[in-house]
Amino acid sequence: MAVTVGCDIGQSVDPSGIVVISSYVPEQTHIDDRPEMRHRVRWVEKIPLGTGYPAVVERIITVAEAAAYHGPPVIVLDATGVGRPILDMLRQRTSISIRA
Repeated sequence: MAVTVGCDIGQSVDPSGIVVISSYVPEQTHIDDRPEMRHRVRWVEKIPLGTGYPAVVERIITVAEAAAYHGPPVIVLDATGVGRPILDMLRQRTSISIRA
């Protein structure tokens, strides 16, 4: 099962958000079945406005570590704008795979 931790980093007027999605292909129940990939939303979080970026980084790591219960997580981060320094901070703080 693939586990994706999607992160959109907000600024002063839009909050940061985290979503965890697990993706899987159901088992084939009949020889002619062609199961399609399915997705389950496991977590959705809006981080309050005014939360400092170091706290946002810590929250992303905490959520990603908890998501590992469902499989190895990959953090997917919008690295445009203020996302670039967040990406650098995440890379320094965790060994979890990150895609920008």
